[in-house]
Amino acid sequence: MEKQPFLLKCLLAVSVPTTKMEVCSSTEYLEGLIPKLSFIYSSLMAVRFHELSRLQKTLSIVLMDEHVHEKVFDRLQVLGVTTSYAGALSVMEDIGNHHMNEVVKGVQSNNTFRIIGDNCNIKVARDFLPNLKFLFENLPSHILGEYNQELSKQNLVVPLQVLPLNEQKYADVVQILDHYEDKVSEIYEAAGEPIAQIPIGGDQLTRERFSGAKSLRAGCLTDKGRYSHLYPITFELWHTAMNFLLLIFNTLYNEKSFDKGTMNAARIKLSRKTVKKEVQHHYDHDKDFFISFLRAYIVEALCNFFGLETLDGEPTKNIPNCVPAEEIEKWVQDTMDKFIDEYVWARDSDANTVTTQEHEEIVSTPLQLKLPNGSTVVIFVQQKQKKKVQKIEFDRVKHYGHTVLQLGLLYLEFLDIIKVPDRDRLMTTFKYMMQVFKAHNSRSKYALEMLRFLCHQQSSYSLQTAHKAVYGLFVNTAGKVDSHIPADLEMEHLIRRIKKLFKATGPNNLEGSVVKKSRALAGQAQIAAQYDKCSGVLVRANKHKKKSAHEDELKLIGEMKEAAPFTSQIGRSYDQFSTIMAPTHSTLNEEGYVAWINHHKTKMQFESGK
Repeated sequence: MEKQPFLLKCLLAVSVPTTKMEVCSSTEYLEGLIPKLSFIYSSLMAVRFHELSRLQKTLSIVLMDEHVHEKVFDRLQVLGVTTSYAGALSVMEDIGNHHMNEVVKGVQSNNTFRIIGDNCNIKVARDFLPNLKFLFENLPSHILGEYNQELSKQNLVVPLQVLPLNEQKYADVVQILDHYEDKVSEIYEAAGEPIAQIPIGGDQLTRERFSGAKSLRAGCLTDKGRYSHLYPITFELWHTAMNFLLLIFNTLYNEKSFDKGTMNAARIKLSRKTVKKEVQHHYDHDKDFFISFLRAYIVEALCNFFGLETLDGEPTKNIPNCVPAEEIEKWVQDTMDKFIDEYVWARDSDANTVTTQEHEEIVSTPLQLKLPNGSTVVIFVQQKQKKKVQKIEFDRVKHYGHTVLQLGLLYLEFLDIIKVPDRDRLMTTFKYMMQVFKAHNSRSKYALEMLRFLCHQQSSYSLQTAHKAVYGLFVNTAGKVDSHIPADLEMEHLIRRIKKLFKATGPNNLEGSVVKKSRALAGQAQIAAQYDKCSGVLVRANKHKKKSAHEDELKLIGEMKEAAPFTSQIGRSYDQFSTIMAPTHSTLNEEGYVAWINHHKTKMQFESGK
């Protein structure tokens, strides 16, 4: 409007009738016309000078982002709306190169990056127990780590091209790592910096294959041949969280259990038909349900610990008596430590009772007699003898409750670390999770994966490498303290978009076309979002029906009151959980566990694929 006022008047004279000229003088009306007038002007200029086709290129990228069929480009190009389909692919290639330039700039600014591969194939009481709010007056909203300020910056995610390779074959995995090595060399050469070591990773299976391929190349003569710049190789957290939730469901969920207080009974109560034991296919639904189930158990445990009859009731046990204000924080810490010991770790729990019973047994004692003729005979003399026998009885319902709290709070702690990363907390949590995985399955791959992670973090890696390996597991999506997600979850989002791209391309998935499109995914999305923002495009969003978690949790709390899982009654048990024992790792053989650690610790010391 300011640079070309005469042109604006000409376009307005053609497009706006004289009856609307007075309305046209308003700024708001003019701003609404700008996208249309800009399109008219750009179409004319593209005819005059072929190079002036920026708007057509932008529209082509916007259509690419929606996976429009190439025939649409053929039809719109005739009208001067878009470029040709081949021209759009050329623009996509430029965008892909530009995003690699962003990585180069980051390296020049002393930033680092990480490569991820994958196959394309206790704040609860505050909400429910108003009379316990004094416990949370000084509670921080987040448990911040050492580097929370540095981690509060949004991360740049750059998709690499899709490779027509299969990571189930070691020959293809070697080619994938060759591609990574070439890409790392290309980036650092463009930045004019010496090549550094770059962490890579994937889910547990991908990590294993990467390490195996690197071991195959351990005897090569050059650093590049040995993949020395791809270091360290780590597993990812989203798949770990999914497998831990699967462990929880295998321990606490049974479709044949209908007793109040069990997970299946709660699922039926809330009509959660989407909750299934196959966590891999229903992770979000299972996670939301279990967290609500856990919160109900936490509320019931706190009510039992503080002696609350109702949610609005006054606490009658474990309350501060004449505690000075300056010592209240220490009192809260000590009291909650006591709660954790009694209700989570089940230390000195009254869910077990040992009784000693006396009973009489008839014992036969052999007696050897020598006869006058010199021969001997053995006779048995029977006598009564008192014997003491210890009998252990259990409250399996309470053991179930302890197990819910132990596994649930460990899972919540892990999810919280993912949102607000902290290396020290992650390593402590892994030590607990490793025991649980090992106790649940003596051949657990995730127990071994965590042992490998801890061994390398505490002994093999330098401090800098250890920090790079940990904090590279997260992606900050919004530039906030608590806006992190696991890097492999970001990868899953990307794979979903790539699959849409393959579907839109149809049967003619030419390798070159797919490579160009996949490289440009991130830039393509940014251009489309900026176009929508500048041109005022209507943002469409489908409103999904979602049950209120708060209302559901209140229903479950009512169920827990009836089940009374933390009121000890020796002899109780749920039909399908008659052998459950808390804490979960109590079944772990200590000597065998230590021997397992020492055995693998020695092997990991000489691992060539780390």
